Amino acid sequence: MPVIFFCLLFAGLIQKNSAAIHVFACEPEWASLTREIGGENVEVFAATTPFEDPHHITAKPSLLAAMRQARVLICSGSDLEAGWLPVLLNKAGSSSLMQGGKNSIYAASLVKRLEVPQRLDRSLGDIHPHGNPHVHLDPYNLMIVAEKLSSVLAMEAPSLEKEFQQNLRTFQTRMNSLASRLEMMASGLRNRHVISHHPSFSYLENWLGLERVDTLEPVPGVPPSIRQLSSLLTKTQNVCAITRTAIDPSRPARWLSEKTGIPELVLPFTPGDSKDSGDLFQLLESSVARLLEACGNA
Repeated sequence: MPVIFFCLLFAGLIQKNSAAIHVFACEPEWASLTREIGGENVEVFAATTPFEDPHHITAKPSLLAAMRQARVLICSGSDLEAGWLPVLLNKAGSSSLMQGGKNSIYAASLVKRLEVPQRLDRSLGDIHPHGNPHVHLDPYNLMIVAEKLSSVLAMEAPSLEKEFQQNLRTFQTRMNSLASRLEMMASGLRNRHVISHHPSFSYLENWLGLERVDTLEPVPGVPPSIRQLSSLLTKTQNVCAITRTAIDPSRPARWLSEKTGIPELVLPFTPGDSKDSGDLFQLLESSVARLLEACGNA
C-alpha cells in the first residue's frame, strides 16, 4: 500500500510540474516577481544569475532550450538584452514572445523611463536609446509590472486567473506597505548627494530623492581612468556615498573613497546578489538600510 501511495504521489507531482506555465525571465528580479505572482503554477527559468551583467551574456544552447519551452517572457527591455535576446527569439521562432507579442513583457515599456537620451552618439558610450532599463529598483514600477504579469499568466491559464489575481493583490499590498514604511525611514536621504560607478541605481535614487552628482565611468560602459577619477575630486564636497553593484569593479570606488574619506557603498542590485537581498522586498529594504547607514547622518 505505501509503495502504491508514493507512486501515485510522484505521478501527481510530475503531472503538476508538466502543467506549470514555463516562464523565461531575463534577469533575477523578474524571476523573483514571477514566483510571487505565479506561485506553484509557474516554472521559472532565469537567464542570468545575480552576478552576471545582463548586457554581456552569450546566447548559449541552454538558454535556447529554455526559450523553446517558454510560454511567457519577462525581461527588462529598453535594449538591456539587445546583444543576445533577439538571437534566442529568432532561433526559437515564437512570435508571441517577440516585442509586442501577447505573451511578452518588457518591463521598461510599461513605466516612465528615466534618462532617455536626447541624441544618440557612439561617443556617449553604452547608452540605451529608450532610457535606463533598471526599472525594478522603484517599488511602484514593480507593482505596475506585476499587474501586467498577472494578466499574461491568466491568458495562458484562464482557470487560474483568480489565483493569479489574489497573488497580485497580496504582492501589491505588501509592496505598498513596504514602500510607505521605507519612504518614512528614508526621508532624511532626500537631496543627499551620491556618486555611482554606473547609472545602475537611477530609479532607486529617483524614488528616494537622492541626487547623483556624477558617475565614476566617464560614459556608461567605459572604465574610468585615473584622470577621470581625479576630475571627480572637486565634486565630492557634499557626497555621502560612492555606490556600486557587486559586479562593478571595486578599484575605482575604492580609489576615490581613499582619496576623499567618503564611504564606498556596495548596494544590492538584484535578488540574490547579497545575503540580505533574497527577494524583491529584501532587496529594497536592505538598499535603504545601507544608504541610511552611510548617508543618514551626513
